[in-house]
Amino acid sequence: MNQIKFKDWLLVENHEYSCVMAMIPPPLSSKIITWTSKHVPNEHLTAKGIENEPHITVLYGLHTNDFRKIKNLLSDIRLEAKLGVVSKFESPEFDVLKLEVESDSFRLLHRKLKTLKFTSDFPTYRPHCTLAYVKKGSCDHLLNNQDFNNIKIGFNSVLFSPAMGQKVPITLM
Repeated sequence: MNQIKFKDWLLVENHEYSCVMAMIPPPLSSKIITWTSKHVPNEHLTAKGIENEPHITVLYGLHTNDFRKIKNLLSDIRLEAKLGVVSKFESPEFDVLKLEVESDSFRLLHRKLKTLKFTSDFPTYRPHCTLAYVKKGSCDHLLNNQDFNNIKIGFNSVLFSPAMGQKVPITLM
C-alpha cells in the first residue's frame, strides 16, 4: 500500500510554513484508514498515496515557529466537527479524495489563526479530512459515499507542526 504520513509529506514537499491541525482520534482514525485502503485500489493512488494520519487542517501557511502564539489564541476554543460525505478537490495532476467536514468551531479557529502572519493560496477555508491522493477521475464512484456521514467528533487538542522544530500538541480547554 502506498501511504505517506502527513509529517513526511511536509518534509517531502520542503514546506517553509507551519501548520495547525486536529488529529482524528482513534478508533475512528483507524476506521478511516481501513475504509480508504479497502475502497481505493493501489493502481488509483498517486505517489502521495493514502493519508495514514487522518486529520483536519485548521491552517497551513503560518510564518511563526512559536507554539505559544498559537496557544494564546486557543483559550476559549472548543473544537467539534461533523463528518460528511466523500468528495474531492481537483488539481491539474491528481484528485484529493476527502471527507467533507462541517464545523463552526474550526472556521472560528481558522479565522483566529489568520490574525497571525500567514501565506495561503486558498481564499476559502473548506475543512476536510483527506483520505487519499488519487489519479484524476479514478475514484469518482466513491463520491457522495455516506459511510462516515454525520459522525460527530470532539477534539481535546490540536497539533502545531512548525516549519522548523518538533511538533507540539496543544491541549484545548
